[in-house]
Amino acid sequence: LATRYGDLNAVKVLKQRVRDFSNRLRDQHYSNYQDIPPALSDFYHRTPFLQLEPVNGKWRYFNHSYWYMGNDFVSRMASAAAVPPEELADPSFELASISSQKRN
Repeated sequence: LATRYGDLNAVKVLKQRVRDFSNRLRDQHYSNYQDIPPALSDFYHRTPFLQLEPVNGKWRYFNHSYWYMGNDFVSRMASAAAVPPEELADPSFELASISSQKRN
């Protein structure tokens, strides 16, 4: 909304907050992984989560581990924080016509 209203200062602040939160979440996810008890190790690595992802303009299902999902989430957050304001202002969200950053 800040982009739509032309408040580029607010956009900058909000994008920095998303980047900061992404970094903190990434660090915590890694820290949790380093100190993981054996019972949770199985959860991190072997329990599949079904994820719907855009691939070549279509939606596909993939099974991923919790470890992968946590890393993917923080990567997507960081990517989303890199969307240029001009693209954020464009109301289009068609998968084939938007950047990977906006898709995230």
